Amino acid sequence: MNIFSNFPSMYFKKNFITKIAGVALLSLLCLNIVSCTDIEVLNNEDDILKPPPTVYIASTSGGLNGIIPVVTYWKDSIAFPINNGNKGAFANSIFVEGNDVYVAGLENDGQITIAKYWKNGIGVSLTTSQNNANANSIFVSGTDVYVAGWKQKYHGAPAVATYWKNGIEFPLPSNKFSSYAESIFISGNDIYVAGYENDANGNEIAKYWKNGIGVNLSNGSIHTTAKSLFVSGSDIHIVGIENNGYTRVIKYWKNGVSNSLTDGTLDAFANSIFVSGNDVYIAGGEGIPNGGPSIAKYWKNGKPTALTNGQRDAAAVSIFVLENDVYIAGDIYNSSGYPVGTYWKNGVPTSLTDGKNIGYAMGIFVK
Repeated sequence: MNIFSNFPSMYFKKNFITKIAGVALLSLLCLNIVSCTDIEVLNNEDDILKPPPTVYIASTSGGLNGIIPVVTYWKDSIAFPINNGNKGAFANSIFVEGNDVYVAGLENDGQITIAKYWKNGIGVSLTTSQNNANANSIFVSGTDVYVAGWKQKYHGAPAVATYWKNGIEFPLPSNKFSSYAESIFISGNDIYVAGYENDANGNEIAKYWKNGIGVNLSNGSIHTTAKSLFVSGSDIHIVGIENNGYTRVIKYWKNGVSNSLTDGTLDAFANSIFVSGNDVYIAGGEGIPNGGPSIAKYWKNGKPTALTNGQRDAAAVSIFVLENDVYIAGDIYNSSGYPVGTYWKNGVPTSLTDGKNIGYAMGIFVK
């Protein structure tokens, strides 16, 4: 029993032990009241007063039965809907810097989708209603806001992989066919973007750009896309998907060197990557080819952990690791056939949306 739980707060100060006068009293405490180990733990004020981390999630709900899709961000399971008037919107990514919450996605303006991000619920349009566009990923470094996605030069034109810095557009060099930016990461003064482009035969070529210079990760012989990247020190970690026409295989590249995370027996997909220390975490899923329910999973250093039981479709979409805790956002389909926005902490699920309409949890950030 730890009797210090009932002591006044004045006792919980640094150097607690030094405030107890006399070696004899300290010995008495150790022998008769509480263990010395307990006193050492209490002596660490940081451990006692440190608040739990806050979990932020970007989601979308609605879209069926006349319900307009609404972007929402969640703070520890408390919903903050973003009022977008009568325009439908979709969230793709979330980032938190200081007290500011940034969500990237798109807004539907009639027949056109507009790339957009919201800062604390206030929308910033990156494109106009003249052509289709989408914001897939957001990263904030200091006062600079970086967004990656794609846009058309004009309505009906091929998509062009693009990033925006503080609203200024930077198209990424690619061929004359379609290209898409899926993920952005800032490390020091370097800007990294992962995505893919189509070749003349319609095959997808996975690639990344560093400061606007493209590096191909595949050769176009098979459909391959890069979905997410994370830079740790001098190492560039990227995860994507290779489609052999029957199943999809998760591909992981470290500094351009490719490894297959799955063997192609099941249909697998990856959506997000996170690096913590020497550990590499990848979120996605795996299921029976051609219609079998997919199981939400994550991989730590190549070893899979299932988050669902395979009774209904599910997917892990975004992953974040903090102090050895693994946080994942995604969705699980319910018995009505609707995806329910969900997040897992160390494998334990929490439902965010009510399951009465479409609900997706697309991005997660923990601090």
